[in-house]
Amino acid sequence: YTARLLAGARAQRQMPHVVFVSSLAAGGGAAGPTRPRTEADADAPVGVYGRSKHAAEQLVRQCEGMRWTIVRPPAVYGPRDRDFLALFRQLRWPLHLRVTPGWHALTLAHVDDVVSALLTVARHPAAVGRVYGLGGDDCRWDALYEAVQQALWATAPGTPAGVRRRSRPVQVPDVLVTGAAHVGGLWAVSYTHLTLPTIC
Repeated sequence: YTARLLAGARAQRQMPHVVFVSSLAAGGGAAGPTRPRTEADADAPVGVYGRSKHAAEQLVRQCEGMRWTIVRPPAVYGPRDRDFLALFRQLRWPLHLRVTPGWHALTLAHVDDVVSALLTVARHPAAVGRVYGLGGDDCRWDALYEAVQQALWATAPGTPAGVRRRSRPVQVPDVLVTGAAHVGGLWAVSYTHLTLPTIC
């Protein structure tokens, strides 16, 4: 898709400014809780998804004469989002599975803020040729689960606070998570080819 987009851009009479929406996964994870990743850090893509985003970024960078800006958003939430909706549905059950330790953190950004950032870089000449990692609210997974639980309580009609039933977590062992991740990675690699076509 990225190759087709760039080919279409090059076919225009006046080449447009392409704002490519990538992902923080293309840059890699933070070194630790107190060492957030910055644009100055060397890229270390996370998983097949991160490597595919990074490969697409290289297509953009290598397109001669192209005015481009790369934006790497974090996890995006907001209206019509189905990923976080699954979390809400999960916490309606008496028990729910957790695969990530509660102390792990993730970066969140509301869709309105992400769109505002994209419009800003699209209109600003100084953004051409630069890569931006979008920040947001850093949130621990245990705090995120608690916030969702509180939201569900607040919207439950006629439920007295004293009889609210919490959804209890069942932590999936790390060895099972790691094994499943390796199997999924091998399956994805078998169907994904990260070759960079020559279009520019």
